[in-house]
Amino acid sequence: MSRIFISYRRDDSSGHAGRLRDRLTVHFGDDQIFRDIETIDPGEDFVEVVEDALGSCEVLIALIGKQWLTITDAEGRRRLDDPKDLVRLEIATALKRDIRVIPVLVGGATKPSRDLPKGLGKLARLSAVEISDKRFHPDVDRLIESLEKVLEATAQKDAGRDTAERSDSETTVPPLYRTLQQRLQNKQWPGAHSEAIEIIRQVSGHTRIDSKEKARAIPAQVLRTMNTLWLDAGGGPLRGLYWVSTSELTSAVAWYSSETWLQRRLKEVGL
Repeated sequence: MSRIFISYRRDDSSGHAGRLRDRLTVHFGDDQIFRDIETIDPGEDFVEVVEDALGSCEVLIALIGKQWLTITDAEGRRRLDDPKDLVRLEIATALKRDIRVIPVLVGGATKPSRDLPKGLGKLARLSAVEISDKRFHPDVDRLIESLEKVLEATAQKDAGRDTAERSDSETTVPPLYRTLQQRLQNKQWPGAHSEAIEIIRQVSGHTRIDSKEKARAIPAQVLRTMNTLWLDAGGGPLRGLYWVSTSELTSAVAWYSSETWLQRRLKEVGL
């Protein structure tokens, strides 16, 4: 999951982008840095490609060289005026999604203050970092300090949100489902299968569901609650739990994986 996105234009600052990426990789790790959207295949949506690339990004570095604002395409049109221009889309998308954007000036460039296209106006108001060739390492050290503050603040915010969500979840989920929820959150699928079977046994009063009558003894609300927990954990709908990859399940669940009565019961309650 890349947390730092480097936006740059090849004809303007490719060399600076490569050198900066090398320094940031040493400090943060290679998997934390995203530098390029290499190509967009025919038929792909430009906006969706950019949004996907920015999906895990917490900060975007907008590398700005001397030609960043004025560089033109083969037909003499300014690239920033093209709504499909990748650099424009990257920065505009980040600003729209409230991702921290840090303008980084390279090659003696100055921060653009006018003639910015729609969606990039805020860029002129953002504090910029200058990286010169002579002071490259000290300047990058300063940038790294800023990045660390942004990433740390985001991590603390996420930790607080996770704690709040976990607390809310623990108070709203009945005790019957606590173990199931924990195993689902930890992606312990076989263990979750076993726990689901145990819940069904408890609420139905039967150790084995081998008839329609016994299946109907499983309360609909129990099935719906487990279905919600499973979906929230990303494990798919409840109707697929008991007959997917049975070789991975415990013996307590294996006999249940081919049970047709449960399938009928799930269908009856709309799952």
